[in-house]
Amino acid sequence: MRRRLFLSNAGLSLAATAAPWSIAAAEDTRALPPAASSSEPFASLRGGGPHHLSPDQEAQRVTASAAAPGQKGRWVARAALPLARSEMAWATASRGRMHIVGGYGEGAVNRAYHHIYDPASDRWLLGAPLPRGANHVAVVADTERVYALGGFTEQNRRSDGNAYAYDVSSDRWQSIAPLPRPRGAAAAVLLDGRIHLIGGASEPAAERASVGWHEVYEPKEDRWSVRKALPGARDHVGCVADGGRIHVIGGRFNAMSGAAETARALGYDAIVCQEPIVGDARTMGPVVLDRARTLAAGRQRPVAVIFSGETTVKVVGTGKGGRNQEIALSVAGKLTAESGDIALGSVGTDGIDGPTDAAGAYSDTTTITRAEQQGLDADAFLADNNAYAFFQKIDDLIITGPSTTNVGDLQIVLFR
Repeated sequence: MRRRLFLSNAGLSLAATAAPWSIAAAEDTRALPPAASSSEPFASLRGGGPHHLSPDQEAQRVTASAAAPGQKGRWVARAALPLARSEMAWATASRGRMHIVGGYGEGAVNRAYHHIYDPASDRWLLGAPLPRGANHVAVVADTERVYALGGFTEQNRRSDGNAYAYDVSSDRWQSIAPLPRPRGAAAAVLLDGRIHLIGGASEPAAERASVGWHEVYEPKEDRWSVRKALPGARDHVGCVADGGRIHVIGGRFNAMSGAAETARALGYDAIVCQEPIVGDARTMGPVVLDRARTLAAGRQRPVAVIFSGETTVKVVGTGKGGRNQEIALSVAGKLTAESGDIALGSVGTDGIDGPTDAAGAYSDTTTITRAEQQGLDADAFLADNNAYAFFQKIDDLIITGPSTTNVGDLQIVLFR
């Protein structure tokens, strides 16, 4: 998932038969201000020109499913969102209208957006904003209120325990009992009048560990209680209540644990660095290398130092690449001066890095020598944001194909 690339064309509906809640929408006559649909389907979080999907990315968009056929229906386009946004701006429905709360957008990751879609008129409305902005806020609703629970106030981390209820009739938010433990990227589901908050990721921010917590909110009593946790920790789960049961589907957990297990199986002494890698990609590449060198000092080689996080790229050139390829290219020159056999690889766990078919790239102590033999200037390629072409020419791209999952980016430094 390209996390700086946002879709505003989220106004899609599955039209098999008329949805019951589309009829009920007429009962809600609140005079909310309209929010015009965006004319741009994509936007960049950090600014710059509008993004678009490359032909390679278009080819990766599939609708085929191995699941058994369900009820027949068809997708139809509906009014686009008022602005392009992403990063778990979750939606819920109340009184026949869909509420989308929080998320990334317009250069910030802690937006208090509250857009309301009215299917009866196929238009968007502006609801009262969240009292505080956040991303990965869990939302759920009944006929009277929309609940917004927890969330991250930084880029996919720094969770808090704030909980709010939005009164549909008065267009107002109010604070309710805070979460027993702060978390973001949890799932909320309503069952028998109670709200179940399941899974997520929590503090400290430097570790951002997935959790299996299960807590229940009693709206009438405004209190939380702790219930039996999930068998395994995970965040970003799908959750639905049906027939008196709660079904938890999918989700993700920290990729660094899996990488460390694989490294150990290959004979490496694996070290996991919990401090997230965020910021400008070409700045953070050398930082990752320096941290890895410090952590590996005095250890018996081979050593693998594993990092995770999500960086950004400031596009100043006309080339092609992604943040992981830019990290790898930013350290190529520094690795040339290293003694011993050292390599740094950086990949997106979804198998897609920027508008390319590569998951990322790697550099080692021979990268610059091999590039110069072909007349390639690494600094010039980096200045032009053209890391893809550089690594393609020396055959150091990492191409895995789409993984159909995303647990952030991985940077792995090997000392052999």
